[in-house]
Amino acid sequence: TWLLDIVNNVSIPATLLRGRALARVGATGPAGAAFIGAQQEIEARLREGAEHAGVHANLAFVHAGLGRKEAALAAACRATDLLPIARDTLDGTYYLACLAKIEAQLGEVDSAVNHIEQLLAAPAGHEVSVAALRTDPAWDPLRDEPRFRKLLVDADPAVVVAARKPPI
Repeated sequence: TWLLDIVNNVSIPATLLRGRALARVGATGPAGAAFIGAQQEIEARLREGAEHAGVHANLAFVHAGLGRKEAALAAACRATDLLPIARDTLDGTYYLACLAKIEAQLGEVDSAVNHIEQLLAAPAGHEVSVAALRTDPAWDPLRDEPRFRKLLVDADPAVVVAARKPPI
């Protein structure tokens, strides 16, 4: 089953969303199974000739969820190549934000922050905003990073950004 994200005009397999939700709560076994199911659905679309940025972005999240760093980054970069901001300032920001989220998840801190800075400078408020950076769990891996924290403080110096405390 595929669901339509009408804001970003992209179809997402329900199994991918399930995998991301399960991974978020630490259910690694069921998350892995969901990611494998999503991979099969996405690869079927690719075999059908669906060379669409959304398909590659979905595949990037699958690879990231399965811990396949290089494959995840390659798929996310392919999505941004297929629909760059220079060609589509609205949907292109979605794919660049996907790349930044995957980079954050996989520990590519400098690249993730560079892309966040690019998004903050673009009309990309529905994808990345200071408020979203403060609250979206996708950015949790960057919370202790000085450059990331500086972005938030520079945007609103009155807000004190607390470092994320490690779980006990």
